[in-house]
Amino acid sequence: MKRARLAWAIAGTLLFAALAVAAEEGKPKEKRKGPRLNPIAETMLRIDRIKAAVEGLDLNQEQQDKLAAIRDGFEAKRQAIQDKIGDLLTDEQRRIGQEKLEELKQGGALGREAYQKLEEALKLTDEQKQKMEPLGKELQELVGATLKQVMQVLTPEQREKVQQKLGMGKKGGKKGEKKKEQ
Repeated sequence: MKRARLAWAIAGTLLFAALAVAAEEGKPKEKRKGPRLNPIAETMLRIDRIKAAVEGLDLNQEQQDKLAAIRDGFEAKRQAIQDKIGDLLTDEQRRIGQEKLEELKQGGALGREAYQKLEEALKLTDEQKQKMEPLGKELQELVGATLKQVMQVLTPEQREKVQQKLGMGKKGGKKGEKKKEQ
């Protein structure tokens, strides 16, 4: 049961991120490898990187408990945002999105590639993209606040490891402080 719930949560997150990709279409972006993603999709990728960075740490039981509470609070708020975005889709877009997600999962597409392909399949209208934009900003703020909470639970050594894995500067990853990947 937990596995099925997790699979649906991941699928929903991918769908949400793909919708977000389209929300900022046409705005100037930083040059990156691969397809250009909007800030919402970048945020979804950031969530994945944060989870991976924290999962690789040797956490004591107290830290695990605190992080579980933070995660639960985050997931509830993220789900509320995701539901608002889902409400903006037509039934046909939902069907197409679910089919595309299944196809991408079976094909092994991950990260940027998956978000881009899902966005293309949904064919969002300009009105849908416009309505999604404030929801994307809400998600970015939520992730930023949650990351701060996570970092407060970690030891200085653990924080440094997370910062390295996320490519953040020592002050928390402000623009212009990103380290070059080694």
